[in-house]
Amino acid sequence: MATTPTNMAVPSEKPQDLKFNAGKIDEFVTSQASQYIDRLGGKHYTIEGLKQLVLQQIYNLGWNPVGTFQDGATITTAGDIIQDESTGVWYRWDDLTTLPKTVPAGSTPDSTGGVGEGKWLAVDVSDVLRKDLAKSTGASLVGYGDETVADALDGINELISSQLAIEFENLASAQFADLSKYNIIAIRYKYSNVSYVRTGVIGVPSTGNVIRFYDIFGSEFKIIPEKNINGDVTCFTQMFVHDPSYFMYAKGLGIGTFINYIFPGDSLTIQFPIFFELCKLYDVSLILGIAGFEDQIPTYLSQVSSYFSDDAVVGIYCFDEPDTKSYATLTYQDQVIDAVKALTSKPISAALTADVNAAKKLDYRVDVIYISVYRQFHTFNEIKYYIANLIGPMEEGATREGRCVPILQTFNQHTGTNLNPTVDEIKSSNRGWLSRFPGFVCFIFYVPDSPSIMESIENSEPIKWAYKDLIQFARQRTTERCRPLDINNCGLNYSSTTDQNNIGPTNKGSWWWLHPNTTCAIEDGSVVPTTVGAFVFIVGDLLVLDFGVPVRPDYVKFDYLDLTSQSVVSTWQLIAGLGNSTTLVQTITTTGSATVNFNAVDTLTGVKNRYWAIKLSARSSEGTLRRAAIRRVRGAFAR
Repeated sequence: MATTPTNMAVPSEKPQDLKFNAGKIDEFVTSQASQYIDRLGGKHYTIEGLKQLVLQQIYNLGWNPVGTFQDGATITTAGDIIQDESTGVWYRWDDLTTLPKTVPAGSTPDSTGGVGEGKWLAVDVSDVLRKDLAKSTGASLVGYGDETVADALDGINELISSQLAIEFENLASAQFADLSKYNIIAIRYKYSNVSYVRTGVIGVPSTGNVIRFYDIFGSEFKIIPEKNINGDVTCFTQMFVHDPSYFMYAKGLGIGTFINYIFPGDSLTIQFPIFFELCKLYDVSLILGIAGFEDQIPTYLSQVSSYFSDDAVVGIYCFDEPDTKSYATLTYQDQVIDAVKALTSKPISAALTADVNAAKKLDYRVDVIYISVYRQFHTFNEIKYYIANLIGPMEEGATREGRCVPILQTFNQHTGTNLNPTVDEIKSSNRGWLSRFPGFVCFIFYVPDSPSIMESIENSEPIKWAYKDLIQFARQRTTERCRPLDINNCGLNYSSTTDQNNIGPTNKGSWWWLHPNTTCAIEDGSVVPTTVGAFVFIVGDLLVLDFGVPVRPDYVKFDYLDLTSQSVVSTWQLIAGLGNSTTLVQTITTTGSATVNFNAVDTLTGVKNRYWAIKLSARSSEGTLRRAAIRRVRGAFAR
C-alpha cells in the first residue's frame, strides 16, 4: 500500500515521510518518466529527464556527423550521428553509458546494436543543415558546377577586388595612373563620383576626355552614365561644362531639358562635341540658343548651325527678350527665322517680357514664347495683373493657345527694382503663374561666375528650395482658364451669359503687350495715353474672341484711340468666324478717337459663331506705323 506523507516543513523526520522519500529515490533513479512529484507536490527531473534535457541542449547546438555505417566511424558524444547510406537515415547512439561506440566498416544499424530505446535512434537532420549552412564555412557544403559555392565566391571576390572603383580626385590623375589591376574606376567631380569601365580598347596613353580616357598604358576607360532618372522639367542654363556630375545633379532634380544660352568665343565650338555627347549619354534634351544682341546672332548661328540636326537638340532658342536687346525690326527677325527654318524644322522659341510695346515686337512665326516676368523686377500685384489681364488671354487665344509659357524665377541677384526678394516672395509669385498656366520653364539652373545673377538652383540651397516647392506645387495643382474680370481693371474683358469665357487675339502678323500702368512708346516715340492694356493696329489686323462654343453677341464695344490725327477716318468691321469661313456682320466708320459700338441688334441676333473678330479694314492715313490703339474690349454674348 502506498505511503501517505505528511505536509510538514522541510526537513521532516517523520517515519512516513522517510519511507515516502525512499520510494521517490527509486523513482528518480529508475523511472523512464522525465519528472516525479515530491511529498509537497513539487515537480523534479528524474535521471531520464535530466538526460533528455542535456541531450536537447546538445541537439540545439547542432548534430555532429562523424561518418557512415558503410565506411565505419566512432561515436564519442551524445551529439555524434552516423548515416546509413543505404536508406539515407541518420542515427544517434541512445545508450550514453557505453560511449565511445565503435562502428566497423560494412555495418548496419541492426548489426551494431539494433534500433530502439537504448540503441540506435533515427534523428531529423534538417536542423543540422540549417546550422551548418549558417556557419562561416557553410558555402563549402553547397555545390556549384564543378566546384562549391565557397570556391565560386572566392573567385568573385578576387574579380571584384580587381574591379573595385578606386577613386581619383580628377581626370588627369586617372589618365596618368597605372590602372592595369582595375576594370572599374571612379573619378570625383563637383557633385558626385562618376564611374568608368575598361573597354579593352587601346589608345594613346594619358589622353582623352570626361567621356572616355586612356591610362598611362593606353587602356581605354569609358563613362558609365546613370540613365534611369526621368526629367520632365525644362530649365534655362548657361552650362557648357564638361562635368558629368552636373547632368546627374540636374536629372536628380527632375530637369530633363536645358534651354542653353550661347556666348561669343571660338572656345564654344571646341566645347560643343563633348557637351552634346554628355546630353545624349544622360538623356538630356537641349533647346539650343543663338540668342544675343542683333550683331551677335550671325556669329552664333554660324557656330552652332551644324548641331541643329543633333539628336540631343529638340528646338532652337532664337531671341532673348527683344525689348532689352536690339532686335529693332520684324524684318530682321524674319531674316533670322528664315535662316533657321532653312536648316531645321525644329520649333523656334523666344523669351519676351510682358510689357514689350509696339516698338519692340516679336515675329508671329515664333512657336513658343517664354514670358519672363520675375518677382525680382515686379511686385506681386503687377505679376497678378499680367497673368489675369494680359498674358492669360493671349495664351488662350485662337492662335496663341499653349504657345505662351511663363518662366518661373529660380534665381536671385543683387540688382532689380525689388532688390533681393525673399524665397517666400519668389515662391508666391511662382505659384501665381502655376495657378493659371499648365506649362512652365525655370530660370536658371547654372550660371558660370555671373556678376549679376548671384544665386541659382545649382549653387544656392534657398533657391533650390524654392525650385523644389514649385515642382511639388506643379505636380499637385489644377489650372483654370482665364475668367472675365471687372472692365474697370482689365484691358481685355467682356461680360457674358455663357460659361465659355475665353478671349484672345490673333492676326496675320505679330502681337505684343502694353504695360497697364505706364505710358508706352510707339514706333516714332509717341505715347498711348491709357491706363489699361491696349492693342495697337495696322490695317488688316484682327482681335479675335474665342468662346469655345457658338454664341451670338448683343453688342461688342471698345475704345479706339487714333494716334495719328483726329481727322483720320477708320473703318472697323465685326466678323463672325475665322479663315475662309467668315461672315461680315457690321461695319462702323469713325473719325479720330471714338468709342466703337457694334450694336445692330437685328443683324447680330441672327448670327452665331464660336469666333468673333474685330478688324481694322481701312484708314484714310495709314503709313507704315501702327497708330490705331484699341482698349477696354467688352460686350454681351449669349448662346
